[in-house]
Amino acid sequence: MNPVLLKIQKEWERTLLALVFLAVLVCLAIFAFLMLNREDSSGSEKSVSRTPHAYFDVTSRIYMNGPALDKKARSPMAYSLKVRIPPTVEKPKAQDKPKAQDKPKTAEKPKPKPQDKPKTADKPKTAEKPKPKPQDKPKPPKPAPPPIKITVKYRGLMELADGKPVAFCTSTSSKDKKARPASLHKGDKVHGLFVIESFDDKALNLSYEGKKVGVLRGKEHVFTVKQ
Repeated sequence: MNPVLLKIQKEWERTLLALVFLAVLVCLAIFAFLMLNREDSSGSEKSVSRTPHAYFDVTSRIYMNGPALDKKARSPMAYSLKVRIPPTVEKPKAQDKPKAQDKPKTAEKPKPKPQDKPKTADKPKTAEKPKPKPQDKPKPPKPAPPPIKITVKYRGLMELADGKPVAFCTSTSSKDKKARPASLHKGDKVHGLFVIESFDDKALNLSYEGKKVGVLRGKEHVFTVKQ
């Protein structure tokens, strides 16, 4: 047997696939040939176009003519409307009433003129007294400002290297309510008002306006100061 036929028989799947592929190519070639021939034939034929149906009169040239110059010509923008007006009925005029006869005028009597009254002598004018000017009311005195209270607290003492003792105290004013700590010597003023007379471990002696006050250590004393 021919070896080619034997090979085709063994590999029949490939052989069948190749035959189908060849058949498809032949069909495509035939289809392309037919389409090319159809396009050539259609281009050679004369194309006959249909005339569109005339819905309007395209031959009229009335719009190109000028307006008529005779008096019978009517403007297309002018219009008129007849309105019926009902006739008016005139009312009968009222007859003139007869005038009354003129009465004879009577002679008017002359009115008596009023007699002039005798003028009285002018009275001497009395000198007008000057009106008293209203006295200005005295303004009420301004109220005195309230006194200020200053609280002094004695906190103790300490001796420095030079052997001079120093007193520690704090003063607080009711006006600003700020505590002012200070370390002062004998003869200095607490809060700028109270003079330090003496101090020791127990108390701080102050003088203000000729009065002496002792403040114990760790205690407070309230002074009343006028503004």
